[in-house]
Parts: sequence; C-alpha cells; structure tokens
Amino acid sequence: MKRFTFDIPDYVSSTFFGPIRGKGDVILVQMNAIKHMLVNRPVSSHKSNNKLKMHLIVSKMNRLFFESEDKHYSISFPFNSVLNEGYIFFSNNYLTDVDSKVTSDVIALINDDTFISGNIMYDFIDGLNEEIGNDHKFWNFILQLFLSECGYIRFDHDKERQEAVFHPENHFDIFYSQYSTWKVGLKDKLSIDDFINHIDNDYNCQYFENAKP
Repeated sequence: MKRFTFDIPDYVSSTFFGPIRGKGDVILVQMNAIKHMLVNRPVSSHKSNNKLKMHLIVSKMNRLFFESEDKHYSISFPFNSVLNEGYIFFSNNYLTDVDSKVTSDVIALINDDTFISGNIMYDFIDGLNEEIGNDHKFWNFILQLFLSECGYIRFDHDKERQEAVFHPENHFDIFYSQYSTWKVGLKDKLSIDDFINHIDNDYNCQYFENAKP
C-alpha cells in the first residue's frame, strides 16, 4: 500500500468538506484534489499537526480519504498516480496527463448553470460540444468520471444528534443520496488509520458484532 498525505489549509476546507449530494459534487472533489496534489508535496501523516488532511491510498483500491476531527469520508479515485521528484502526476485510460487545465475544464463544466439546474440535459451536451469539440479522449474521460462508481462512505462522531437506535454517536454513513444512504453503528470513535484499515482490501476483512445498541 502506498499512502500520500496532504495538509488541507482552513481557507480551502469548504472545497473538501462541503456537503456531497450528487455525482457532480464527487467529481468536483476529485478534480480539486488533483489540483491540490499537483502543487503540494506529500507530508508525513504522523508528523503533521494540521487538523484537516487528505490521504491518497494506492493499493488494490485507489481511494481518497479526507480527515477531520469528528468526520472522515472516502471516495474512489479512478486515476493512475506516479510520484516524480516529490510531486504526484495523474493519468487514466484516456488521458496521459490529467493536469491543471484538464481539471479546470471539468470543474467549469460541472459548475455550468445548465448542469446545476439538472433539467436541460440537451443544452448541457451542447455546451460540452462547444467546449470539447471532437476531442474524443476528453469525451471518454468525462464519461468515465460520470459512470465510475464513487464508493462514498463516511464516518461520523456526532454527539449533538446522537440517538441510540437511529443515529448512534459513532457510525458509518454508506452512500450519500437520501434515498440510498444507511448507517452502521460503531461502539467507538475511529481514527483515520482505523477508518482506512476498515476499507482497505490489503487488510483483513472487518467483522461487526450483531449486538443491539
């Protein structure tokens, strides 16, 4: 397993710790994460005192993990990662260099008013045609982002809203949609290392006790 850790300054915290309600939000986090990693060197996860961190895990799975004091969450990261002279560079099956321009183009498309409205898909596709034209590699790149499974999972340590049966103080939230999400209660608060170990396929499978709260 390769693990790359990056500090997240407070002034960009909302970029990575804002609400995630749809696939567009996931893609924005992925693109902004790449931007952040392109211009920052990894730090030692155990030496950093920063409260907000991002961890890129490359193993049997490729995932991003975001760490805060009372909340950690993770999404898939469908890109290849190569460390070169202290910085990480990214690619996928369609683009050999997912750079700052590529991520900016994707962010601009996601933030387009037509896309946000969510009810005029043909206008959005026309916008893609104007921006991308006949760049088939970029088209396939966009398509992969929308079709790839995001694998969202979040750990919450939530004292304020805790309720033994429906909202345990410590719990996993699986999926982000209100129509699909469900919780798994936990007895203890998880560190980011425990959270990663629960998900990483390089570690032994975790078992949960079938005990009533």
